[in-house]
Amino acid sequence: MSYGVLFRSLFFPLPQSLTQDKYAYDLFSRALMLEASHVSTPLTVGSHLVSFGDAYSDPTHYRSLVGALQYLTITRPDLSYVVNTVSQFLQAPTVYHFQAVKRIFRYVCGTQHFGLTFRRTSSPAVLGYSDAD
Repeated sequence: MSYGVLFRSLFFPLPQSLTQDKYAYDLFSRALMLEASHVSTPLTVGSHLVSFGDAYSDPTHYRSLVGALQYLTITRPDLSYVVNTVSQFLQAPTVYHFQAVKRIFRYVCGTQHFGLTFRRTSSPAVLGYSDAD
């Protein structure tokens, strides 16, 4: 899978959206999760990943999937925290970490058309929102 431009811009009169839905779909195919059920949150509420447990049998596969998820954060800031969390275990992923990655994929599967939207306003000011708890 090769992408020169990782997002798709829908060039219509404003508002304009940047999405990576094609890239996300290709990721589901690569991860064998095209038929995965959707979940409403990328991680279970109150979950905390720890660095011990049964080692995942294919750490290279884990690293590949997490690296692919990192590209989605370009247009999906809602994924930044969870992708950063699973990225902290690239050295020695466990089965539990891989289950967390699969849950992120299940979340993206249900929200693959999410992206960034730009709208025209009467003010030249740039307005952004962030939830930094």
